[in-house]
Amino acid sequence: MKETATKIKGIVTVMEQPDKEGRVILMSQIKRINFAELTYEKWKSWIRYFLIVFHCLIFDEDGRKEGVVFVNDYDGLPFFQLLSLQGKVDKDVQSSVQSLMMGAMPLKMKGFYLVNAPWWIEVPAKIILPFLSKKLRERVFFVSKRWRKVYRNVAEQDRWPTDVGGTSGVSIDDLPTKKLDAWQLWVK
Repeated sequence: MKETATKIKGIVTVMEQPDKEGRVILMSQIKRINFAELTYEKWKSWIRYFLIVFHCLIFDEDGRKEGVVFVNDYDGLPFFQLLSLQGKVDKDVQSSVQSLMMGAMPLKMKGFYLVNAPWWIEVPAKIILPFLSKKLRERVFFVSKRWRKVYRNVAEQDRWPTDVGGTSGVSIDDLPTKKLDAWQLWVK
């Protein structure tokens, strides 16, 4: 798991400080995944890691009390990379992800910010949104390259890494990871 955590660093980050409302911020940089080099075993390992991070969020005091805000940056994610996953995801992995997304995870999901979402994610999502509950619809946000909505609703610009237009002076790779490090010790 430690090896997977090292490889996934910079792709999934739990911000050390909560957002303006005390919620945990889970940021992902999907564009940093090299889908062409992603083997079946790596993919399964990453899914396990994500599930462990979500599980640990349940026991995190801020996450349990105030909930979690997901900020996913898709900048530069081409459609063909998604197609390269064909044949790499088996039924077990699919069912794990589906059960996670279908309410099996008792986690207060307070916001979903899809930053720089390509059209092939945004268009289907906007078609599906009207059929979701009002509560869920109010928690999904599409954000442009400028990140202004994230800065306004989640955390000030000076809290974000420079890679995403923040002014913290720190890159994603150099963000502190005390929470994730502590959780990895717990998982061992």
